[in-house]
Amino acid sequence: MLELALSGIPVNGVPAIDLRLLSFLHEIALTDTGFLALACSLLGAATEKGIVFLILGCAFLAFKRTRKAGYALIVAEVTAAFLAGALKELFARPRPFALGGDFEAWWRLVGSPAESGFSLPSGHASLAMAAALVLFLSFDKRVGFLAFVGAFLIGASRCYLMVHYPSDIASGFAVGILGAAAASFLVGRLYPKAESAARKIARKGASR
Repeated sequence: MLELALSGIPVNGVPAIDLRLLSFLHEIALTDTGFLALACSLLGAATEKGIVFLILGCAFLAFKRTRKAGYALIVAEVTAAFLAGALKELFARPRPFALGGDFEAWWRLVGSPAESGFSLPSGHASLAMAAALVLFLSFDKRVGFLAFVGAFLIGASRCYLMVHYPSDIASGFAVGILGAAAASFLVGRLYPKAESAARKIARKGASR
C-alpha cells in the first residue's frame, strides 16, 4: 500500500495524499512513548459530540456582553453536527482501520479505540472549526487564532489515531465553516430583533 501511495496512485479509493500524510503520522507514532496517543485520545474525548463547545455557548448566555456569541456558538454547533451527520450517511466512507492491512496495523500501534459510524466528514473537525470561526468573529482575534490552532490540533489528533483520513478533516473544516457562517448570519439578523422585543416586554411588565 505504501509503495503505491508514494507513487501517487490511489489505493482502495483513498487519495494518495491521504496515504502519504497518514504514513507520515505513522512514522511519528513509531517513536512515540505513548504520550502523544494518550493526549490525542483525551483531546478527542473532551470534544466528543461538541459537548464542550455547547457548554461554552451556554456559559456565554449568562452574560449580556457574550450572549450573542453564545447563541451563535450553539446554532453553529447544531448546524455543523446536522450537516456532518447527513454527509456521513451520504458518503458512507469506512474509517481507515476498517480497510485492514497497513491502516489496521497502524491503528493498533497507537492503541486507539474503535470508532463507530462513517468517516467523511469528521464530526470532531466540523464542530471544532465551527466553534473556532464563531470565536474568531465574536471576540479578540487572538482568541480566534488560539481557537483555530485548537481546531487544527483536534483534526490532526484524529488522523494520528488512524480513525480519520486527512481529507475527512479538510471536509469537516469546510462543514464547520459553513455552519458557523450560517449561524453568524442568522443570529446577526435575529438577535437584535429578539433583544428589542425582550426590552419591550420588560418595559411593559415594569409599567404595570
